[in-house]
Amino acid sequence: MRALIAWALCGVMVAVVYAEKSSAQSADRSEHSAQADSKAITFDGVRYFLADVKVAGKTITNEYVPEGQSLTNWTTLMAVRRFGSASELKEVLPVYMRTIQPVLAGKPYFLKRNGVDPSQEVMLVLLLVAPDKTYHEYNLHRFFRTPDGVTAYQFAQRIPRTGDPSAIDPVLKRQADRIKSLNEITLPVLTSQ
Repeated sequence: MRALIAWALCGVMVAVVYAEKSSAQSADRSEHSAQADSKAITFDGVRYFLADVKVAGKTITNEYVPEGQSLTNWTTLMAVRRFGSASELKEVLPVYMRTIQPVLAGKPYFLKRNGVDPSQEVMLVLLLVAPDKTYHEYNLHRFFRTPDGVTAYQFAQRIPRTGDPSAIDPVLKRQADRIKSLNEITLPVLTSQ
């Protein structure tokens, strides 16, 4: 319970920090930009390598993990999803929220970016419980409209369930910077591995 209270309080602080920081422009976007011809991306100082590409109808998912890790054994993960059949966020977000509801560990936070209509772009902060209940999964999702449909960028980090509510503290210390970086990054949507 203490962890969830801390999580809830953090969400309120993040909304304020995000609103303040999102209007600042980054002078150096080179770390945050993916090379379209590369199957590797850099985010938050970590190099991620393409682990999987899934194409299901008009939905494309690219998942990236740090070198030496896999989709079953990862510490952090990046993903790109393009929902090609959706033209509005409201077509994607309710379905996504219903999908994760059984594993949601706390209240989700929808953060609005200054100067951007929330029907065009929104940041979602989530804490999930892994199906086997051995870890929490901290998630940042940036959903936004593009000419090709709705796109979502995801950053996820595993937090071992130790019973210690401070286990999330190192993750939360990086949250504002990661939100800013996720807002600035441009990632390719690959259709094959």
